[in-house]
Amino acid sequence: MYHADKMLLDKMLLCLKRGAVFIADSHYRGGGDCGGDLSMLDFVAKSSPKSSIESSPKKSAESALDLKKDTKASTDLHLLEVLDSFISLPPSDLPPQVFLMGDIADLFIGHIPSSLRANRHLIDKINALSQKCEVFYFEGNHDFGIDSSILPNVKIYPRFLQPALFDFDGQIYALAHGDIFIGNGYEIYIKAMNSALTLSALKLLDICSFGKIYDFANAKVNAKKIHHLEFAKDSFCSFVKRRVECYVNAIAKSSKICVGKSEGTSQKIQISGIIEGHFHIGQKISQSFGKFGDIEYISLPSFYCQREIFTLL
Repeated sequence: MYHADKMLLDKMLLCLKRGAVFIADSHYRGGGDCGGDLSMLDFVAKSSPKSSIESSPKKSAESALDLKKDTKASTDLHLLEVLDSFISLPPSDLPPQVFLMGDIADLFIGHIPSSLRANRHLIDKINALSQKCEVFYFEGNHDFGIDSSILPNVKIYPRFLQPALFDFDGQIYALAHGDIFIGNGYEIYIKAMNSALTLSALKLLDICSFGKIYDFANAKVNAKKIHHLEFAKDSFCSFVKRRVECYVNAIAKSSKICVGKSEGTSQKIQISGIIEGHFHIGQKISQSFGKFGDIEYISLPSFYCQREIFTLL
């Protein structure tokens, strides 16, 4: 019976492919178009942290990210240039999948006309890239209310479908933006912000104010400082343990966890990895978590803070 259930689950899961690229927390703030520059992509490829899926479970968090940094290049690197660089590549050189893991824009609310105008260049680049390779968009706390009318060829994961489960070489990985399991107060706030009533009200206010309310809110959000979160080794391990426990327990209890795209499953699921953004950390660790087994936890780097992307190898 279990074997049959496992086969069914495998068929439901979308595949996470080697060479997949993850971009998280870029906090795009609008701006003009830019031309593609393959030299920029060369830098990105060199700077991508390598996955340690095949490495020792005892590999430390401090040495887990194998980075080759170029400070000047990273300072000048721009999200649109990276997307342009991918778009310019021939099909044989493209990553098989690009995962946009939330907070890609600093304020992108799909229902609001002013927000669509402010993020037009970003939307155009994502749509162009989705014509060439698989693109996934995990909504974050800065970008939500996005649907297929805006990104028609992109697989969109709103917050209520996160974490989403993917198959990676026969192992199950849970993917999410990361602003989940934070606390009851935050949960009430973010659910209210994502509700259909709130989104409709925001759209009406935007139209009635001729975009002035959105411009004011956008300026306030843009003015906030965004920080890279750093941990000592012991503190990071404690943080990871709490995150792993939250994910495993939630997946064990819930029949609404997104499997592949939109199907749910009540079957007991053993996850082998977690990939999330939101925290602007850029570290990973692979080890045994007692009763939860061996799990690899990957906290994605913030593109805004660290000018880095993550490639799953």
